[in-house]
Amino acid sequence: MADRLTMQFARRWRMGVLACTLTMAVLPGCASAPVIPAAVPAAPVVAVLATDDLPVVSFDGFAHGKLKGAAQTGGATFLACGASMMQGTCTGGLCGGLAVFILGICTVAGGVGAATGAVLAPPGGQVKAAEAGLTAAAQAQQVQEALRQHILAAMTKQGLRTAPLEAAQASALIQGGDFTSLADAGVGQALVVTVTRAGTQGDGINAPVQGYMQAHLRLVDTRDNRELLVRDIRYEGERHKILDWSADNGQPLLAMLEHAYDVLGEQAVESAFLRYPFPDTRGHSAGQGAVAYGLAPLFPLTRGAVKPDPILGRYLNWVKVDNLQPHMRWQAFPRDSDRRQSPDVMDRVSDVRYDLRIARAEKDVPDAVVYARDGLAEPGHVLEVPLAADTRYFWTVRARFRLDGHLRVTPWSTLLPQGQNELAAPSWLSFRFRTP
Repeated sequence: MADRLTMQFARRWRMGVLACTLTMAVLPGCASAPVIPAAVPAAPVVAVLATDDLPVVSFDGFAHGKLKGAAQTGGATFLACGASMMQGTCTGGLCGGLAVFILGICTVAGGVGAATGAVLAPPGGQVKAAEAGLTAAAQAQQVQEALRQHILAAMTKQGLRTAPLEAAQASALIQGGDFTSLADAGVGQALVVTVTRAGTQGDGINAPVQGYMQAHLRLVDTRDNRELLVRDIRYEGERHKILDWSADNGQPLLAMLEHAYDVLGEQAVESAFLRYPFPDTRGHSAGQGAVAYGLAPLFPLTRGAVKPDPILGRYLNWVKVDNLQPHMRWQAFPRDSDRRQSPDVMDRVSDVRYDLRIARAEKDVPDAVVYARDGLAEPGHVLEVPLAADTRYFWTVRARFRLDGHLRVTPWSTLLPQGQNELAAPSWLSFRFRTP
């Protein structure tokens, strides 16, 4: 999966370069500057609406071939599994949002290691109607509402104003596609959100599989239904072997999905309302054979290709630091090139701080975030706790600042420009290093 994603990003990057050359359009990675507003307007009142679309729930790596049939049989066992997993596993509104995922976990976890069930199972496509009904529209609405609630919580945390909407009103607005009635009620923008995919991804016999969740955002100006933002955002979490994901009635998978809601809620708010583009969108040197988009690393540098060679890359593409509490350093914001590109706007930037994230690497993708600091006053930081020895890590950084008194954040630094918008940080496009 990571290889396919790498190829997709590479294709997009090549197309972006070609478009820049032919049209000089303002695209991610182009040398020309983005359109920077002369002044930052006050944040409008926003209505957050969730669709009732059913997400694609796929637990790849849990069941293959006839084992899928075993995982999809036994309605009574299926329902009992769902009931048992809901006992004491979560509290509050999140439980409803996780219901369909819990049932999905029961479907696949019930077939893990069930050799007899696999032998007797019908083909995977033969699923009983009663079981298919468990992923009905009502449960889809719960899944989407959970994301909406997390976005509302993230907006409240940032001091952004929201407008309450009844579910029936929101559904009618989404189906009709006309949000101008909200403008008459003093609502300036409508954010329509959808969880589109969730589950695990990976292949191989007893190989680690990665948990993920993906959502689609559409921000609309209610005055004229003009789309201000259309974007997919994605959380890619930890990797575990199948039996580890399934332990304790799927608790690790439930925890991952719950964390994914939190991350995507924050990422949605930042993407739609807080993120501010760098005036200079060109890549800056990140080390030997590496280019950074965003604040480039000063130490440790990154070396080599985005996707390291599976054998030689373990050492060549992961720069070795000198101790377990390295002094991480990066470019200060605004960079000199940002000031040259947009001097008037950058002169209005104040109260610059930095956010740092470090995640342990597992199979060349980020696993758990092991170190996080927000609001650092300087473009550098000595780690306050030691990292593990002889371990590979991904890391990334961004600036948060005030512009005309309003909070803004830059995109997280990456090795390809597309990774700044689509993937939660750190991602497999973040910088890399290894400890002694």
